Amino acid sequence: MDNIETRFTIGNLLVTFGLSYILSHFIPDVSFTLTFLGLFLLIEGIFYSVKKVLLKEKDLASYLSMLFIGISFVLFALHILQYSFLMLITSIIISIGLALLISGGIFKYSSKEIISGLTLLGIGIILLIPSFFHVSEKFYNYIRIFGFGGLFIILGIVIMLPKRGGKTE
Repeated sequence: MDNIETRFTIGNLLVTFGLSYILSHFIPDVSFTLTFLGLFLLIEGIFYSVKKVLLKEKDLASYLSMLFIGISFVLFALHILQYSFLMLITSIIISIGLALLISGGIFKYSSKEIISGLTLLGIGIILLIPSFFHVSEKFYNYIRIFGFGGLFIILGIVIMLPKRGGKTE
């Protein structure tokens, strides 16, 4: 095992397995699986994100996604966020959107990644509205219909607009 990435990943598996085992027996109602997945993705995301930044590589979105998904899994495991399938999917969508926004806005300067990130964040926020705000079902349906429709309209217009040089293919 001369490759540092392989050694780190195997070591990370063992460390997160041990931490998850201890936490699941020490703290009541802590899910071993969510803790293990969350800590593993969190540590891997930090390692590879820092590595990419230090090597001045610009493709960071997938590693930042791992980091944010790991954080959300840890929040589910510790019952800071209430676990449900909808919340899980929403947290993954928001994590990917946030990673694309950070990667495209800070490291890559890519308008395509920024727009994709904002779109995913918008979808995630629309899905979170009934969980955090007490709104009537009728009002939420209006927000959902017009929100999703508006996001698709904006995304379609952005795709139809010509690129910076004004050339269309």
